[in-house]
Amino acid sequence: MARHRLGAMRTLPDPFAAIPATERPPPSPERALTILLAGIDSEQDTSPARSDALMLVRLTADRHHAYVVSLPRDSWVNIPGHGMDKVNAAYAYGGQTLAVRTVERLTKVRIDHVAVVDMAGFRELTDALGGVVLTVPEQVTDPHFVSFPAGTRRFDGAAALAYVRERRGLPRGDLDRVRRQQEFLRAVLQQMGQEDDPRRLAAALDAVTRTVAVDKGFGTGEMLRLLLGFRKLDGEVTFLTAPVTGTGMVGDASVVFLDTKLGPPFWKAVGTDRLDDYLSTHDTELLTAPPR
Repeated sequence: MARHRLGAMRTLPDPFAAIPATERPPPSPERALTILLAGIDSEQDTSPARSDALMLVRLTADRHHAYVVSLPRDSWVNIPGHGMDKVNAAYAYGGQTLAVRTVERLTKVRIDHVAVVDMAGFRELTDALGGVVLTVPEQVTDPHFVSFPAGTRRFDGAAALAYVRERRGLPRGDLDRVRRQQEFLRAVLQQMGQEDDPRRLAAALDAVTRTVAVDKGFGTGEMLRLLLGFRKLDGEVTFLTAPVTGTGMVGDASVVFLDTKLGPPFWKAVGTDRLDDYLSTHDTELLTAPPR
């Protein structure tokens, strides 16, 4: 059943074909795998869509650990052919190909696959799992009058989607939104890892196939192994945010400034599977939660 459902997953046009080989970083060592995960909100974005979330998922060569690194959507970066802009504009200007070029140029990490997630599908995925457990550190009410009381509780699909969408009511804006998105993803992985009801797990996989589109090189077998591998990893998934120096304004735009000093060694650690060494000597503020 899982193989059939995963086979129905939508495929993207080849995001790598138009990128000159000389422009791309070298391949990852051994069997390490890097996936660019772009979140598009079909219920909120206007055309052309901007990526609402952008993450690099790095699986180590031995597949014993995974790192999920978020790039805040408002990160002020150089987009090839367009100059300085928010990183989420790359997807609007040139789809998956320009998003790949932008992130590879920034990080010097070669991307092996691309997955595009419709964030509106979080609702269906959450409900398929019977809800997910999230902890709200302090009560927040957004401008649309959605209130999230402090404390730990089980979120249904509608509440989880509203929670990860919220940004304007948060103290650190986009940076806090990144943390929420990663907390949600962590909760989904935990729930899937603990799920022992085959019907509920099948419903969750079915929701994934309707929510995610992948490049054609990301075959059914590889996707199946990846999903099952994430279930087994459990606590061996580390969530981080790219090093930043803070937020500010560029003209009328509110942006996030990436740390140009800490960024290069951080991304080198990502690309060489040395993140544990990096984190042992650098600020753990990069972590969205203590290592599990």
